[in-house]
Amino acid sequence: MPRITGSKNKPKTVAPQDPIEFDYDKFGSDEVYNQIMNTEQSFMTTKNPSVRDESIVTTVTAPETTTFYNNPELIMSDKAQLLYLIEGRVRMDQMGSNEPIFSEQRRLVWAYTFEEAVGKFSNYFAGLSTPMQRYSVNGAGGSESIS
Repeated sequence: MPRITGSKNKPKTVAPQDPIEFDYDKFGSDEVYNQIMNTEQSFMTTKNPSVRDESIVTTVTAPETTTFYNNPELIMSDKAQLLYLIEGRVRMDQMGSNEPIFSEQRRLVWAYTFEEAVGKFSNYFAGLSTPMQRYSVNGAGGSESIS
């Protein structure tokens, strides 16, 4: 394909030059190293990095390990989950349809408590909802396994 009249040439790429040797006498002196290290220490030991206070001494201690029992799963991790048979009436509302569809559903649910099992059952069907269909649980009941 011919070039357009009046188009400019592409700039030529310059071949890489030989690497420049690092001047350790100028940039690698102990003074520069000490200056950098002192700056890093001032960031760690003072609240305001622009002001350096020599009277601040920092001590590093091992972090304490604490267990917070705010999470119910941590509290119940010692207990065994039970198997529940949850039955419920599930309602599906579909976009464009005037009448909802009802269905009796059963699921086996592992949970620590009966309330948690019913919650998992309801969340399962709510998670099946799409922009065109909405699922909800109208009523649920169940029983636990016999050990």
